[in-house]
Formats: sequence, structure tokens, C-alpha cells
Amino acid sequence: MLTKRVIVVLILLLNLVTGNAVQAKSRYSVDQLTAAFIYNISKFAKWPSTLSDREINICMLGGKTQKISAFLKRVIAKKAKTQKITVPEFENANALITAMASGAECHLLLFQSNTFSPLNVHVDKKKTLLIGQSIDFLHQGGMLSLVLENNKMRIYINNDNLNASDIRLGSRFLLIAKAVN
Repeated sequence: MLTKRVIVVLILLLNLVTGNAVQAKSRYSVDQLTAAFIYNISKFAKWPSTLSDREINICMLGGKTQKISAFLKRVIAKKAKTQKITVPEFENANALITAMASGAECHLLLFQSNTFSPLNVHVDKKKTLLIGQSIDFLHQGGMLSLVLENNKMRIYINNDNLNASDIRLGSRFLLIAKAVN
């Protein structure tokens, strides 16, 4: 029997595959939708083979990511069966830089703010999928952006930035993301 969460994930996947944006004015909050999108993006992403057998770290940067992180952790608890996924949270760029200097890795990095510039020299853009929440983020070095437009969540991609990395996204995902270069 399908649970409510499974149905939500299936609806999101259906919308991803068909190219339809997901209505944010549903009974799900923008934070819940963002968490579902982030989880599904992690399933479409392929990292270099050296990272494939390790846990995936979906890092959250910014003080306002707690709700997204909490929703994401709930989805992971129910869905992630074969791959260990963790959700480290960082209050600010300095905390992330300090953690990375100590060997922490982020496979996906969600930026709460619309700026990537301060981290440009500290993040390994070859193996970290950089996700923001504005189109401007893509022009600053970001790879993907989840943007709320007309009450719909849309995925934008900067193919140049993504192609400069060692991360590959599934072809279905690339079909539904709107390119910004």
C-alpha cells in the first residue's frame, strides 16, 4: 500500500519527467517541495566513481535551511535504502569553510542566500553540486537553482558550470531543467 509520502514523491517525479512545474500553493510548503526536489536531484546525480560507494552529504548553508533540512531528513529516513545520506547544516560560510578545511565533503550544497562568491575558492566545484534559489546564483558559479515563479517551483541549470564539474545528471533531468548560460 502506498503511503502519503510515497505518493508525494511519485507526483514530484512525474512532474519532473513531464516537465511540469510543481504548484507551491498546495498543501505542501515551499520548504517541503524544496526538500523533495533536493532528494530527487540526489537520485539523478552521478558523482565520480571515487565517491559512488560512500555516503552522500547534502549540505545546507544558511540560517534559514532548518525546515528544509528537517523535511529532507524525514524523506531520507523513509526512502534511502541503499545509500547512506546525511544532511550537515552550516549556519554561515565560515562554518562551512572550517568544516571543509577539516576534511568535510558536500556532494550537494544548498545555498539559502543568493550569493556563492565568498565560497568560490573553497568549494570543490568538480565534485560538489551547487544548488541555489535564484537565477543570479547560476551566474555566480552555481549549477542548479530552484526558483519559485508564479507559485510554481522551477529548476534552472547552468550547463557550462555543470559541465565543468565531474558530476553528471540523468538525461531525463536535463530535459526538464531550463537552461541559463
